[in-house]
Amino acid sequence: MRLRVLRFLFSAVAGVLPATTLTAQSFVYVANSGSINVSGSSSVSAYTINPVNGVLTTVPGSPFAAGRAAFAVTVDPSGRFAYVTNNSSSTVSAYTIDPATGALAALPGSPFAAGNDPRNVAVDPTGKFAYVTNYFSSKVFGYTINQANGTLTAMPGSPFVLGTNPNAVTVDPTGQFAYVTMGGGGISAYTINSATGALTAVSGSPAGGEPVSVTVDPTGQFVYVANFSSSNVSAYTTEPATGALTPISGSPFAAGTSPNLVTIDPTGQFVYVANQNSTIVSAYTIDPASGALTAIPGSPFTAETSPNAVTVDPTGHFAYVANSGGVPDKGSVSAYTINPATGALTAVPGSPFAAGSFPNSVVSTSVNGPVLRIVDFHTGNFTRGQTGITYTLTVSNFGLGATSGTVAVTEKVPVGMTLVSMAGSGWTCKAGGVICARSDSLAAGTSYPTITVTANVASNAPASVVNEVFVSGRGLTTASDLITILGATSLPTIAAVVNAANFQSGPISPGEMVTLFGVAIGPTTPAYATIDSSTGKLATTIGGVQVLFNGIAAPMIYVSSTQVSAVVPYEMASAASPGVSIKYAGQTSNAYQLTTMVTAPGLFTQNSSGSGPGCILNQDYSSNGPNNPAAKGSVVMVYLTGEGQTNPPSITGAITTATLPPPQVTPAPVSLPISVLINGQPAPYVYAGEAPGFVAGLMQLNAQIPPNAPSGALSIQISIGGNSSQNGVTISVQ
Repeated sequence: MRLRVLRFLFSAVAGVLPATTLTAQSFVYVANSGSINVSGSSSVSAYTINPVNGVLTTVPGSPFAAGRAAFAVTVDPSGRFAYVTNNSSSTVSAYTIDPATGALAALPGSPFAAGNDPRNVAVDPTGKFAYVTNYFSSKVFGYTINQANGTLTAMPGSPFVLGTNPNAVTVDPTGQFAYVTMGGGGISAYTINSATGALTAVSGSPAGGEPVSVTVDPTGQFVYVANFSSSNVSAYTTEPATGALTPISGSPFAAGTSPNLVTIDPTGQFVYVANQNSTIVSAYTIDPASGALTAIPGSPFTAETSPNAVTVDPTGHFAYVANSGGVPDKGSVSAYTINPATGALTAVPGSPFAAGSFPNSVVSTSVNGPVLRIVDFHTGNFTRGQTGITYTLTVSNFGLGATSGTVAVTEKVPVGMTLVSMAGSGWTCKAGGVICARSDSLAAGTSYPTITVTANVASNAPASVVNEVFVSGRGLTTASDLITILGATSLPTIAAVVNAANFQSGPISPGEMVTLFGVAIGPTTPAYATIDSSTGKLATTIGGVQVLFNGIAAPMIYVSSTQVSAVVPYEMASAASPGVSIKYAGQTSNAYQLTTMVTAPGLFTQNSSGSGPGCILNQDYSSNGPNNPAAKGSVVMVYLTGEGQTNPPSITGAITTATLPPPQVTPAPVSLPISVLINGQPAPYVYAGEAPGFVAGLMQLNAQIPPNAPSGALSIQISIGGNSSQNGVTISVQ
């Protein structure tokens, strides 16, 4: 009976996330550098946006304290955390954002060390990594972001030594590339390691006249750079495979005097530039084919004294400009409506709005917004030399609000295959290109029509390839699809290892349930977990398949020819870089190299995709879902893996029994703290331990739904030992 329930956790159960009536709430944040001679004048001003007319209203408690000389402000893609660089105190301040009011509260450990003269800060589209430029030390500090509480930890290899005087940094919509402007001239491109966030330089760095700001369009095709001393904007096309930049014909394009910041609206149609020394905002349309800029009729548009920065709200309806005012206490924010057809700006009623002293940076964000997921799918196997093979890409919105602006899908064709075309109803796909885009709104709980990718297989293609695809936005924005190619050598081959709950790759933890994808790694007819009668533990061989971590046999959950699931032995706690291999039919696969971490939590979901309704039981032990929501204040049981070692220590493959003294009747995770967020708000938990009757490595957490939680499909995240579960999992509440 228990094994049948365990099998249920890994099986595909149909689940539909309904549309919700919650709407996104938008906020504006301004970093005020303050006066050198006035203590405490450095701050962050916060405003709510009136969704009808764009008028700003000061958030209660604003302005919020920052470090000395707050220079730049940004917000993570989820809209839950804000980060501010403090130029004179060499730190980054980090805050949580109250989703109801927009108020800021300092995070534990904030501010975080950020090197000498931190200038700008950027967060990648997954919300996992943050980057801060250090102007005088010529470095970029990289951090991993704790997705449960937003705190920052220096990533391996940080700080990264770059060119002369790095000033601004941005990350492209796919999260593959970072671009950094150099105060000494030029812009450099870097690849981002998807597991660690580390930066590696891309050869070739285009030059510019003191570039101070850089942005990438929503499709990832075009990069624009504001050149302060030469008073123009440089434009480049990107190479999808490498991130390398090529100047666009006609670049650079004239701007006002001393352009200080460049931004793009969410639809990817318009570019706006704040010109610091000419009291104007330049505006341009983007040629969708070439990326060239054309001045919008009526441009430039009037701002206040010393416009330092400009941003566009997530809906694309309004633009906001931070004006330093030139003297203390004269800072302001100019607000404009954007003509959706032309991009022209018109001042909103009451503009400008008062800000702090010497505002230097402005950003807009929303909460209860969209969370995108992309699925890459094909059926059957392909053969060497085959032409016209197809697979599909599907973008879904698992968030609590509709999309606004451009959604772009980027295909990364694997070696051994050649792209022929991409097409889908309502999608705009450039002939011969790797990007499809659209700007119509995608409601919560719905999907766009699929994109069909057509490709050819090379005559010398390898036995297996992994196709990758990216979607701009926030959520599970990457997907991969293992493709088996017949006619090539079919030795057992491991292509990928992911958390069995969230299907995300990365470091593993002891006791974590993992899924391995590959070719010829098991039998055609699937086999499932069994108990070894001689040991009473989960068997380490099923269907003739063994999984070995550093030579230690792993408890087996499921095997097939292309997918195998197992439990990481607890013995891996002492192995920093274990290798995993598969034995099947007398042959041993390649050794797939991994890294370990103390915890790597992932929540199981009903559709086995890593997002959508979670594998959660209500207080009456019925399955939680849209048609069976839990009552506010009730206790629910959430199932996850990746909790790490326990106390007392769990034994590899053992079936958990409830034999410990109450109240902790099963082993509990040793890594603390444990925290639960429901709808972004803390929720108390009343029990956290191994799930009775299941194999060690499956954890049960009993959490109480906050009595004041809203109704509907709410986000849920669990953090253990500072590492958080994935975004995009929901719990249904009455």
